[in-house]
Amino acid sequence: MEQLRLPQICCPFPAAISRYIDEVNAHNIHWVQQFKLAPSPRLFEAYRRAKFPWFVGRIYHGADYPELCVACDFCTWLFMVDDLLEKIGGNKTEHEQVVEEIMHVLEQQECTVLGEHAALTAALMDIWERLKAISPAAWQRRFIGNMRTLFAATFWERKNRAAVRRPSIAEYVKMRPYTSAMYPCIDLIEIIRQSWLPDDIRLHESIQQLTLTCIEAVCWVNDLVSFNKELRINEPHNLVLLLQEEHHFSPYDAIREVTEVCNETIRHFMFQEGQLLTPGKAVHACLPHFIAGLRSWIRGNLDWCVFDTARYDLKLVKRNEDSLTFSKIFLDE
Repeated sequence: MEQLRLPQICCPFPAAISRYIDEVNAHNIHWVQQFKLAPSPRLFEAYRRAKFPWFVGRIYHGADYPELCVACDFCTWLFMVDDLLEKIGGNKTEHEQVVEEIMHVLEQQECTVLGEHAALTAALMDIWERLKAISPAAWQRRFIGNMRTLFAATFWERKNRAAVRRPSIAEYVKMRPYTSAMYPCIDLIEIIRQSWLPDDIRLHESIQQLTLTCIEAVCWVNDLVSFNKELRINEPHNLVLLLQEEHHFSPYDAIREVTEVCNETIRHFMFQEGQLLTPGKAVHACLPHFIAGLRSWIRGNLDWCVFDTARYDLKLVKRNEDSLTFSKIFLDE
């Protein structure tokens, strides 16, 4: 194996993790077992090593226990759906069936009781009932819309997989925020301490731009940490791999380029944040909470990738207060 040291990712936001992490982990294990989402020993071990509770415990670290539990269950469910759609690959019929059953739960409040994907829809019904109990109707409509947009974007991914086609970099950069599943996950920021933003603020252009910048920062980190896994399975949706193909970069040069894009995106987020939270500027009472939640997404996802999960097999080299340098096995012999 050849080892590659990745360039430094600079992230000056403070690290944090929920004080409820152990309790949420115990809850999530029980929930996964209750809905039979990891039915074999192999799948359960993969779930256990992924450490999804640490993912939400870092990102939504200010949530109370019930809020963190529902966020954890939803993110765990999303990861499992993502793995399923990747496994399905180019199977148009099965992909459409999965998406139709998922959206039926959200839009009609009904789930499939039989069939191959009944466990996933039953688990989503449980999550959706808990989310509806603590959220206003406007938030629910926005959440459903973001879920619909996410699964529409997965059809674009499916077509690429079926055709064994790598998209252009421009096409990929445009679609990546939607395929990332982050828009519905960012909606969860508002359930924490019931910090609801009205649509005229949440959908304001400046907030939409800040949200997009946060999503892009997280996406480029995820492409960096997952490129080896996706290279092995011939997954075409990864910026590192697309740079290698489209611009004929070496693996290291492609990684260095994506890392610089990631660092520049984080710097741009900080600039936009400063423009919105200028001292003395009147803002909605819940807006600072929402922006802090975006900041936690950038830092929490990065820390989970490096310190917690086994999904990406990273090895930390050096940690400073505001940056991380890590290495990764990137070529398997």
